[in-house]
Amino acid sequence: MPHQSLGGPGAREFAVAQTAHALYLVQINFIHGTPAAPKTDLKSCIYQWKQGQLAVVEEFPTSGGTDAAAFAADGHIYLAVSNSLTRDIRFREDTVIYRLQT
Repeated sequence: MPHQSLGGPGAREFAVAQTAHALYLVQINFIHGTPAAPKTDLKSCIYQWKQGQLAVVEEFPTSGGTDAAAFAADGHIYLAVSNSLTRDIRFREDTVIYRLQT
């Protein structure tokens, strides 16, 4: 039985990040549209577990996002997001490392 549906265009990957006080789920969006007319500049979402369900707490830009991984270092939580596509350039988009503000 489904507990909750998460919307959004072109979801490709999910990552979990946890702090001492909160649980986050990151949804990475890849592509929307058609092969002839792709839309790769999408917003991906960070959800926080609140009162028994996930709620969007932040959106951030991705460009053909394909993967994400959360890791802890130096007392902070980081999120690595691999991007792959732009509208004009295929398979040449930088990976971005974000520091989560928790």
